Amino acid sequence: MVQGSLGSDREALLQELDEVRLLHSKLKVEIRRVSRKVKWARESYTRVVSSAFCPMCLRPLDLAEKYEYSEKVAQEIQKLEELLKKDTFRLDETESKMAMLQADIDRIERGGRPTSGSHQTEKQSGESI
Repeated sequence: MVQGSLGSDREALLQELDEVRLLHSKLKVEIRRVSRKVKWARESYTRVVSSAFCPMCLRPLDLAEKYEYSEKVAQEIQKLEELLKKDTFRLDETESKMAMLQADIDRIERGGRPTSGSHQTEKQSGESI
């Protein structure tokens, strides 16, 4: 059994690990949601570019409408892909953070001290994943 300040360190690390796991889970859901939106937007773009009809209402499109709609969809795809890239980066950060926290918890449970306290430094500086 871990006692004293190591016990409180362990509890703080466990709480932080739970918070990071929750963020990780939310990011995974967000990435799936955005990925579905990207797929739909790409399919919509392909339908507009390769067809003479609106993919929503199936009315004929003139070239100006086709160009306007395809530009709008292309911009939406670009925004979604940027969001997906940011979320994927944040997901990778959370995975690294979880591994670091788990290593510190394991170290405490074996009777050692956590590493340099980088998890505390980030919290104190106001930065978080």
